[in-house]
Amino acid sequence: MVNYLVHTMNTREGVIDRRYARLYLRLPDWLGSHLPDPFSEERRRDEELYSTYWILGALGTNARPAIPTLVFHLTKDPDEKWRFYAARDLGKIANTNDVTAVKGLVMATKDRDIAVQQAADEALTSLGPSVTKMAGVTNLTDN
Repeated sequence: MVNYLVHTMNTREGVIDRRYARLYLRLPDWLGSHLPDPFSEERRRDEELYSTYWILGALGTNARPAIPTLVFHLTKDPDEKWRFYAARDLGKIANTNDVTAVKGLVMATKDRDIAVQQAADEALTSLGPSVTKMAGVTNLTDN
């Protein structure tokens, strides 16, 4: 189940879909009526992806195989809402022994979006005070 959820997180479409949506808005009505509406599909994908994040968080430590993918999305996703959900879920899934998760969360405390920063702070707090003693974490915050 976790593998399917990770697959869902990684297979969403990106730039091409956004370009199509912008182009779609400029089309004459007669032409646009013959093409698929990009916005309803985008909403469906967003709902599916949101559900994926929600389920992973609800699974808690049973979703630990998803940690590398969540850290990837936390640090690389261009959309702040998905970075936010990744940070929140890492706080529910990871433990103090998950060095990759802790390092990703520490990096996210410097995210350009304040909500992502706060979610990362809360996730680190939920992991306990020992996370600051993990090897490499203090060096990571100095960069």
